[in-house]
Amino acid sequence: DELGGLTGMLQLGLNHNGFTGSIPDLGALTDMTHLNVSNNPLTGDLYRPDATSWLGDLDSILVLDLRSTNLEGTIPTELGNLDTLQQFWLSGTSMSGPIPDVFDTMTSLGFIEIAHTPIDGPIPPSMAVAPALHSIRLHDNYLTGAIPAGLGSPLGYLNELSLPHNRLSGPLPVGLGTVPIGRLSLEGNRLAGEIPASITNLTAATLVNIQLNALYTGDPAVQAFLDSKDPSWSLAQTVAPENLAVDSVDIGSVDLSWTPIPFGGSGGHYRVLYATSSGGPYTLAGTTSTKDVGAYTVEGLDDGITYYFVVQTETDPYWHLATPVLSEYSAEVSGATLLDADGDGVAEADDCDDNDATCTPAPPNCATARTTTAIR
Repeated sequence: DELGGLTGMLQLGLNHNGFTGSIPDLGALTDMTHLNVSNNPLTGDLYRPDATSWLGDLDSILVLDLRSTNLEGTIPTELGNLDTLQQFWLSGTSMSGPIPDVFDTMTSLGFIEIAHTPIDGPIPPSMAVAPALHSIRLHDNYLTGAIPAGLGSPLGYLNELSLPHNRLSGPLPVGLGTVPIGRLSLEGNRLAGEIPASITNLTAATLVNIQLNALYTGDPAVQAFLDSKDPSWSLAQTVAPENLAVDSVDIGSVDLSWTPIPFGGSGGHYRVLYATSSGGPYTLAGTTSTKDVGAYTVEGLDDGITYYFVVQTETDPYWHLATPVLSEYSAEVSGATLLDADGDGVAEADDCDDNDATCTPAPPNCATARTTTAIR
């Protein structure tokens, strides 16, 4: 507690020691520019008994390093008071809850690292308007939702955008690539959909890693650009299978086939769905055993009905993902089950029962079959 009374303190470095317990109230150290307590087994949170945080009183702080501790609780909203803060390190802690949406007021913040924590919730939209933010490292957390559009826009560039191994979803921002990015790392999320053509503007990027998502492109220019950055990027995507086709139809069943996707790793299967109207809504017919399987028989359908089919790829959860990664639906195909009006187990097109009055016109070879029956 005596530390909190050293009001003339400018820099406090206690990193790489064995300090335990909680950090005392340092709110009176308003002239302090550097606080580093990293790599200590510290516990507790950053709040006073009245639920306010002393963190917001550090009026002169430039560098705040709390990484590799056992600190708990949430990130205080008072963080937004630190308009002098330039670097914020908060990796490898036990802090949880969302990242507060306060970065529009942090006019000096250039670097932020929050990684390997239970932090969840969305990426704050205010990060996209933080005027000096050039390096964003938010990897290996439990972040959800979409990537905010416009990250790096105020400065006109980002040195680094590192968001891998979270639970982010949705498409890539349409303007991704409008702002130059030195290093882009988005692997291991649930990002899905077609990759925007603007990504080809990242010609100076030394790293572009978007593996282990559900992303695809039909644009040859985008494909060529991404191949130049990472030749295997498309081999680790949970995408819809191609070449879905109806191979054969029968009474109450339809045989389907497709081309399995390249990404057979991380487990998973294909979900086969059907509908009675084009475009759905679709009902799950069943799943394959693995992603290496390229065929499925849909059974239990009504006779003489046209059905519409799609196939969706599902990859088992990996890293921090709590639920599977799903692709978009494949292209839709249709097929009509055969009619068995008299319920004898023979499709009407092939039914030569001489008591069957429903064969109109008579099926091929029906007369021959009836003649043979009469002779017997």
